[in-house]
Amino acid sequence: MLELEINEFIELKENPVDLYQLKKLFGLNFLYRKRCSFVLTNKRIVLNKRFGDVVEILINEIEKIEKCYIGFPIIGIDKMIPFFPIGLNIFLKNGMKYKIAFTFKRNKVYENVLKNIERN
Repeated sequence: MLELEINEFIELKENPVDLYQLKKLFGLNFLYRKRCSFVLTNKRIVLNKRFGDVVEILINEIEKIEKCYIGFPIIGIDKMIPFFPIGLNIFLKNGMKYKIAFTFKRNKVYENVLKNIERN
């Protein structure tokens, strides 16, 4: 159960989504997909992975967000052959990047995150 802070409220939930993370293996970059539940509040994005792992992205740490395609990973690099227009790239001010694939609600999440960035 997600504990909300003072003046924090849930805007959207989506279950499941796919979180793509870059991992190095034998010196090569690989994109790994993790199935997660997704919660967007007015202050953060929370991705709950299996086995209790949680990724929290604070809205005020987001530098930019952009719509992207999800496709088939190219082995050895952190790129995909684009195929499905269902993803969001989230770039943080500290240089980290998250790629999230949505079955539904991508545009609504995109618009709400932009709105929350402007507020913060």
